[in-house]
Amino acid sequence: MFKKYLYSGLCISLISLITACTSGVSITPKKPTFDLETKVISNDANSKHVYSANTQVVQTGNWSGQKVDNSETKVTPFIKPTSSTPVEMELIGAWEGGISMGDHEHPLTFTTKVINGKLSASYSYWGMDTRGLGTSNEDDRTLDFRSGTINFVLPDAGIKFTSHSISKNKINGTVEWMGLSQPMEFKRKPLSKAKGNKSDHLMAGHSMKKNKPLNIAVLVFDGVDVLDWAGPLEVFVNAHSFNVYTVGSTMKTFDGGGYQVTPKYTFENMPKADILIVPGGSVAPLFHQAETMAWIKTTSRQAKITMSVCNAANLLAGASMLEGLNATTHGSWLNWLDRQSSQQNFTVVRGGRFVDNGKIITTAGVSSGIDGALHVVARLRGLAHARMTARMIEYNWQPENIKQYK
Repeated sequence: MFKKYLYSGLCISLISLITACTSGVSITPKKPTFDLETKVISNDANSKHVYSANTQVVQTGNWSGQKVDNSETKVTPFIKPTSSTPVEMELIGAWEGGISMGDHEHPLTFTTKVINGKLSASYSYWGMDTRGLGTSNEDDRTLDFRSGTINFVLPDAGIKFTSHSISKNKINGTVEWMGLSQPMEFKRKPLSKAKGNKSDHLMAGHSMKKNKPLNIAVLVFDGVDVLDWAGPLEVFVNAHSFNVYTVGSTMKTFDGGGYQVTPKYTFENMPKADILIVPGGSVAPLFHQAETMAWIKTTSRQAKITMSVCNAANLLAGASMLEGLNATTHGSWLNWLDRQSSQQNFTVVRGGRFVDNGKIITTAGVSSGIDGALHVVARLRGLAHARMTARMIEYNWQPENIKQYK
């Protein structure tokens, strides 16, 4: 009995002591915390790094919501596991090759990188597809890599390649194309050490990069001579690396005399032109079409190069675009151009296939437009590129001065 009362008294005393010590003090339970680990993957498709971020999360309110505490977040890089092997990693970069045609090659290149842990590639080829420079989206194209070899098929060009040996700077294999199988070698393309390229052409204050696709607008109208516009168009299409399109005053079918042509764009909705081609033919009515004359002058002013074909040089003279320049035209129109030059300050040149003033190029009659277009290709892309283009269209091109080209 005595022990019972002793215990009771001690408990009461203990409670009283605690109450007295904590009087006026509010005690808030400590909010539980826990660590949240997140992984942030780099946006760089070539990167294999992942960042591990450890962040403290504090439980708040009625425990149904969470917020991230503003305390320090530690970020530590580590290597992301990937399915790519060391050999595959060696393949990352740009590779150049060509399909042998006996006396020349059709270029074929591909560039590889790792996407989502897989070795993927983008391709470009020239001469295998007449629709233009072929390309393949790297996001949709993965190299077939098995047992140390690579294989790929480009359906649009009809190309199939299988490698036999791979080294750091060379890939040797077999290419199947146009019913034949033959050896082919890819070489690694060295990384460019310079940001700029000395061979980039500067004209009329404009920079034209070698690898930039250029927009070429070709004017069409009633009475336009077929070879005047189709000749240059054929050149630029087969040179690839150019975006060529026809333009008319309206979206109607124009009568060329024995054929009809419908433009792809009108003056209002055409893409901005880097190069303007003005063909000849029945140009007399155009002198009295204020909208067309204004469009030629405005488009030429904004373009890097304007090239007239045949008697379209007379049209440029009528638009006062030849002042201070040298110019030529179809042989039958040279005397007329002489009379125009007497009223304006420009010089008529006889005997050449074309005359290049830098921004303004005038060509002689009809087929001379092909020579003028090949000259533009050589001037912008190099002599070898122009010769390849001439070969592809079976044109016996005889450049007048090859020293001017690189």
